[in-house]
This record gives sequence, C-alpha cells and structure tokens, in this order.
Amino acid sequence: MSVAISELNLGQRKAGVVEVTREDELLPVALTLAHQPPAAAGGIAILSDEGGQNALACDLFDEMGYPIAVLESGTQERLRELLGPAAAVRNPVDVAGAADSDLGVFGEALRIIVADLDVAGVLLVGLFGGYHLRFSRTFEAVEVEAAERMLRDSAAAEKLVVVHSVYAQEDSPALSLLREGGVPVTPSLDIACRCVEVAVRRRDLSSRSPVWRSGDLPSPTHHEVREGSSPQLDSLTEWQVREKLALHGVEFPEGLFVREVGDLHGRSWESPAALKVISPGIPLKTEADGVLLNV
Repeated sequence: MSVAISELNLGQRKAGVVEVTREDELLPVALTLAHQPPAAAGGIAILSDEGGQNALACDLFDEMGYPIAVLESGTQERLRELLGPAAAVRNPVDVAGAADSDLGVFGEALRIIVADLDVAGVLLVGLFGGYHLRFSRTFEAVEVEAAERMLRDSAAAEKLVVVHSVYAQEDSPALSLLREGGVPVTPSLDIACRCVEVAVRRRDLSSRSPVWRSGDLPSPTHHEVREGSSPQLDSLTEWQVREKLALHGVEFPEGLFVREVGDLHGRSWESPAALKVISPGIPLKTEADGVLLNV
C-alpha cells in the first residue's frame, strides 16, 4: 500500500496536481493559483506588525522546507530609514511601532521588499486591514491607500503577495480591495503559508513544462456565460455547468445532449458510453436510477 501511495503522489507531482486535504484550504489555495503569479526565484519575505506571528510563520516555512529570503544590504538600509531604529529589517521584517503613526509604511515597505532580487514574494502578517477597527476610523482611508499601493507595486514587480490578518473576517475596505485584486486574504497563518507553498510548487512546475493559464483562452462574454442558464445557480443541470466550464477551457470527455432517440442517428463512439438523465428535478441521478453504464 505504501508503494502505491508513493507512486500516486509522484504522479500527482508530475502532473502538477495540488492536493488539498483541508476544507478551509480549498478556496484560498484555488484563488492563489488562479490570480497570483508563480513564486519568483528566491525566498519569501515576511512583513508584519507582530514578532510572535513572524516566528510562527518562519517555523511553518521551515517545516515546508522553504527558505525565507535573505534581504540585500541596500534593502535593509532603505527599510531602516523608513521604519526607524526599533524595527527589525533583516527578514522577517517587523515594522514595530512605525505603523502606529503612519499606516502608509506597509505599502512603502512592500514596495522596497518586492524590488529585492532575492524575494520571491511577500507574506503580510498581523493586523493590517483592522487598524480602523482596533484604533480609530480615521485609519480606514490610509489602509485603503496602502492596499492600493500594494496591489500596484506587487503587480509591477510580478511578485506573489499573500495576506494573513486577524481581521480577515471583518468588514474591512482595505482587505476587500486586496481580495478584489486577486490577493488571498485569510485569518489563518497556516493557510496563508500553504498558499505560498502552492505558488512555489507552481513555480517549480513551470520550470519543467508549460503551465495552462486561464488567460491563454479568449474570455467568454457575460452573455455567453449566462445564455441558457437558469436564473438560480443551484438549478443548473450538469450539462449546463459543463458548457459554462468549457468556455473557460475545462476539458471533458466527448458527450452529446439528446432529447430523443433520433438525435443519436449517425453518431458512434469507439468505446462504451454512459447514459445519464438530465433534469433540474433530478439532482441525484443514481438515486433515481438515472445512470446506465457500458452502453
């Protein structure tokens, strides 16, 4: 059994499969793969406002076998000038009390860090997005401005960004802006580090073979996606879902939707087919004896 499992895992790695074993990882990992670039060459940089979370993130990356970046001396000097003498600037980068007086340091610090050639991406850790909730509503506009800068500078540098925030489940305009920009935002440090890990795996796969991206296909129009679908998403039939996913490049085995036997005239397959009933009123086909195999 252990040999079979090892062979399966090897096959998954060769195929670029990312296995998710926790339900709460599924969406953040999928969003990372869909919207973030593969991790660039180098290690990850950790930027935070809390030293304890920094240490935990370092431990998690160590367990994954993924090194954190060694920041260039020039990068450290620029961070020191920005953050002041109390900050830690070697990586993990801890803004210490600098953010208390100017939340804009998050955006500026990220700009300095992503410019470092040894940095593959940035994991932002701590309270970002919640300063206006924790301290004063006057911080809200500054956090939004910092988030806008993070999106702009990380995109320009083509560097990965993942955000852990203890306020990820709160109403935060800055965090909403980051999510809209394709940045994974999670209240779990474990999941944030996992998102970084899959971006690194994608990078390693990219170095061996081409990676499919949704941008390789023409984007379907809003009309194409909605045409023929039911008003309620949960009432879409399997065939309608298949058509919508095919517009985004998802491949399926050959199939044919028929309403009567005559629709099958002139059609043939090299191997046995499966017949499945398609009806909005029958979501569980096997329970209704609606599947016939080896036809």
